[in-house]
Order: sequence, then C-alpha cells, then structure tokens
Amino acid sequence: MENVLMSSHKRLVQPTLQMVLDLFPSVSSLLGLTVSVHDEQLSIRIPCQAKVEPGLQYRKISWYKVKEESDGLIGLVIKDLHTHETVLYKFANQSYEVGDDYSLLLPEFSEKDCGHYRCTLWPPLDHYIQDGDYEFYQFGCSKPPLQSKTVTGEKTRTSVNNIPLFLIISGVLAFANVVIIYLSWRRITWNKKAKQVYFCESLKRDSVNCSDDISKSCSV
Repeated sequence: MENVLMSSHKRLVQPTLQMVLDLFPSVSSLLGLTVSVHDEQLSIRIPCQAKVEPGLQYRKISWYKVKEESDGLIGLVIKDLHTHETVLYKFANQSYEVGDDYSLLLPEFSEKDCGHYRCTLWPPLDHYIQDGDYEFYQFGCSKPPLQSKTVTGEKTRTSVNNIPLFLIISGVLAFANVVIIYLSWRRITWNKKAKQVYFCESLKRDSVNCSDDISKSCSV
C-alpha cells in the first residue's frame, strides 16, 4: 500500500510540473532556463555560455558568481569531467551540481541566488580556457542598474577642464619668465647709465673736460 501511494505521488508531481511548463513555455525558452525533477525537488538550471570546442574532452568545469560591486569571483562548484567528482567551494551557500550539459544546477532558489554567473571550461594542454557569463535575474529578481566601466561624466569633465588649466599655468609661467628677463635687462641698463652719470659728474667736479665719447655717453 505504501509503494502504491509513493508511486501515485510521483505520477501526481510530474504532471503538475508539466502543467507549469505548458503554462509558461516562454520562460524556459526565452531565459535559457529549465526546470527539472531531482528527488522530487525543483531545480533551476543556469546554462553555461562558454564556447565549446567540438570533439574536445575538457578536464574540469568550474562555476563562479561575479560580485556586483566588482569583478571579483566567488567560487561555487568545480567538477572533474573525467571522474565526475563534484567539489563545492568554501563559500558555496548550497549544494550545487553540474549537469551533463555543463549547466549549473541549483537545488533551491531564493532571491540571493540572483546575479551574474560565470562558467569556466578547463581543457587539456595546448587548448584555450573558455569562459561564459550568464545574468540570472528572474522569478522576481530585481536587476541592479547598469554600471558603465568607462570614466564617469564628472571625472571626464574634470580631466577635460585640466587641459586648458594646464595651458593657462604654462602661459603664466612663460610670461613671468619674460617679465623677469626684461626687469633684469632694465636693471643692468640702469646701473650702467648710473655709473656713466656718476663718472661724468666726478669729472665735472674736478674741472676735467670729458672726451667726445664720454660726453655723448653722459648726455644720454
């Protein structure tokens, strides 16, 4: 009797899931998600968007969650594709699994699971590591505002304004150098004339006639 009840329970659960998928067929097709039955529990599959090289046997696959405030990675799970052994990272908050199609399997779902995910395929030697990103903001998740990685408008304006300011400062310094040179030349010229005047005055006091050249210099 117990086996009959369990079997009937399974038959009831699967049509219910199928009804959900039939009612919302665009959810899985549009978002790239599938709902699967594992041990009578709903699981969310997040697809791996990494480019797979045909015919290549990858060694491992790892899944990460990308921090929103930075590009830092939080390790979730890594799977050995040869031994099929799955190991959770230290900061994994639930028992993640990796599907045969490299998708990330979430046995449970909450709002904290929303975010930016990244899968990494580790190939044999002499092949390229492949990464793929997926943004998971469904089922009531609110996507954060898009943040540009370029320089903000305020910083751009500041850097642009620094260009004419630099030119102005350079011009002021150049003008100051010209003024200093001119004043130095004027001072030298004035000292020279002052010495000539003093020399002529001394000659006059001594009743000595100045030569023509000196007279001309004194008359200047």
